[in-house]
Amino acid sequence: MTQNTATAPESKILARIRALLARTDEDSGCTPAERELAAQRAAEMMAKYAVDQVMLGTTRPADDPMERRVVRLEGSYQRPKGTLLNAVAIAMNVKSVRDQDVVYVFGRRSDLERFEFLFTHLLLQGVHGCASARPARRSYSSMTGGQVRSFRSAWFYGFAARIHERLTAGREEALREHRGTGAELVLMDRASAALAAAREMFPDLRQSRRVQVNAAGFDAGHAAGGSADLNQPRVGGGARALDA
Repeated sequence: MTQNTATAPESKILARIRALLARTDEDSGCTPAERELAAQRAAEMMAKYAVDQVMLGTTRPADDPMERRVVRLEGSYQRPKGTLLNAVAIAMNVKSVRDQDVVYVFGRRSDLERFEFLFTHLLLQGVHGCASARPARRSYSSMTGGQVRSFRSAWFYGFAARIHERLTAGREEALREHRGTGAELVLMDRASAALAAAREMFPDLRQSRRVQVNAAGFDAGHAAGGSADLNQPRVGGGARALDA
């Protein structure tokens, strides 16, 4: 993934986000629970930071052009990885379009930089957590390869759902702080511009189909974020319906 380097001095809040994300590395000395909590908190703070930066208006429109990034989803569990990417994209006011294992992301340069910064770290955290995910009430050794893949894929969906919650919470907090300033309209305008750019390249955009996932795996991934249950309806008794 192409990475842009910001030239402006790093703010205290961004430095704090970097510090939290540093704790998500496996060699950070933190426990798995501490790494997961740090990742969730970083996501929440970044969503709020993105709104604050837009409302500060520190970047002139001419210096913040509409651009496109290309992200290749590698390895296993590409669809839930795409769900995580989309959750981050929405919070950062950019539009993602998936084409097989490649995702095109459209948005203002500053929004794309924040998107890349956060998604890169959260994806790493998700991959590490998924690789070590085990069902709580079943012997791991008795599971077939297909059952393990099903459980871990669902875990990743649950992890992505928790990230979405945290990002939404951070965004809503920032909007409350900027109430009466037209912040919501500004963000909607940036998101609409990103969607328009995406439609220029993909005029026939369609909503991703919904998928059914292993309920136990989803709950385990969601719990890994230290959150309460999403209270989403179950489908077919043992699965949750999610947008892919």
